[in-house]
Amino acid sequence: MGFVDQQLAQVARELTMLAQEAAGHAEARRAVEGARAALDEPAADPVDRLGVAQGRLLLAALEAGLAHPTRPRRPAAALRMLELALELVSLEERIDAGVAVEGAPLGERKLQLLWYEAASVPAVRRDPRFAAVIGRLAERPIGQEEIVEVADEQADVEERREILEVVLRGAAASRVPALDLAGPLVVAPLVLLEGTLVLPFDEVDAMWATLAALTSRGARDAESEPLAKLATQLGARRSWCSAPLVEGVTRGLAARVDKRGAAERAAFDADVTRALVEARSRQRRAVFGSEHVRGLFTDGAKGEEVPVYIASECAAKLPSLARVDVRLVAELHPAVDANESERRCLRVVALAVLGLDR
Repeated sequence: MGFVDQQLAQVARELTMLAQEAAGHAEARRAVEGARAALDEPAADPVDRLGVAQGRLLLAALEAGLAHPTRPRRPAAALRMLELALELVSLEERIDAGVAVEGAPLGERKLQLLWYEAASVPAVRRDPRFAAVIGRLAERPIGQEEIVEVADEQADVEERREILEVVLRGAAASRVPALDLAGPLVVAPLVLLEGTLVLPFDEVDAMWATLAALTSRGARDAESEPLAKLATQLGARRSWCSAPLVEGVTRGLAARVDKRGAAERAAFDADVTRALVEARSRQRRAVFGSEHVRGLFTDGAKGEEVPVYIASECAAKLPSLARVDVRLVAELHPAVDANESERRCLRVVALAVLGLDR
C-alpha cells in the first residue's frame, strides 16, 4: 500500500469512529458518513476526495456543535471533527505537493548528512511536521545500516541526531511548493525536499576554460582573436562582468571548434567540463548577507529548476560533481536576484547527499 492509500485508510478509520460518536445525532452522523463515502470514490483524484471529505466533515462539526431543541449537542465530537478537518487540509497540501512516504526506505542508496545550520535548529524543532519526527527519535533509533555518517567533533550530538532524523525520515516533497504571499508579512517557511541539485559552473571560469581548451587544441585563429582578447579583458574585471555577456563570449569561442566536426566538439566539451569539475568551479552570489553558492533544485520530471543558495561552508563539503541527488531542508523565499526568471528561491539550512556509495 502506497503513502496516499495508507493515509486515506487511516482517515477512513477515524471517520468511522467519529460516526459512532455522533450516534443519536442523525444529521452529524450522515455528514460524517458522507465524508467517509467520499474517500471510497475510486474514480476521483485523492486530493479531490480529501476536499469533499473536508467539506462534509466541517458540516458535521457544525451540526454536532449547534444547539437544537430536538437533538443533543456533541461538543467533544464536534471538536474532534474540526481537528480532523484541519488534518485533511495538511494532508491534501502534502499530497498535492508530491510528498514522499515518511520514513521511506532509500533502497540501495545511502544518505550522508553533510551540513546543517545550527542557528536554524530551533526553527526545525518548532515546525509541527518535524517535531513529530523528532519526537519519535527515542522510539525508533537511527539504524547504522541505513546511513553513511560523517564524523564531526564540533557538532552537537543531539542537534545532529535530530536533523539527521528529520532529513532521513521526514516526508520529503519532490517539488518546491508555491510561495504564499498573502498578508502583509512574508515568513519564509521550511520545506523538506528530495531531488537533484545541479551546480552550474562559474560563468567566468567557464569562459577561461573554453579559451584554454581552444588554445590547447590549436583551434585559435585570426577570427577568434577578438573574442579571445575580450575574454582576457572580462576576466581581469570579474567583479562587474555580466553573466549574459560572458556566456555570449564563451559560446562564440566554443563555436570555433564546430567546423572540425562533431567528434572534435564532443572531445572539446569534455576537456572544458573536466577542467571545471576538477577546479570545483561554482557560481557564487552575494545574497542573504553573505556569499553563497548558487545551485538549481529540480525533481527531474517537469523540468522545473528553482534557484537554491548554499552557504560556502556547506558548499565546500559537496562532492566534485556537477549534479548530485540530495535531501535538503531549506527556507522558501521570494527571488533575491533580479536576473532570475523563477520567482522563488531556496536557502539551504541542512543538506544530505544520496547514493555516493554506488
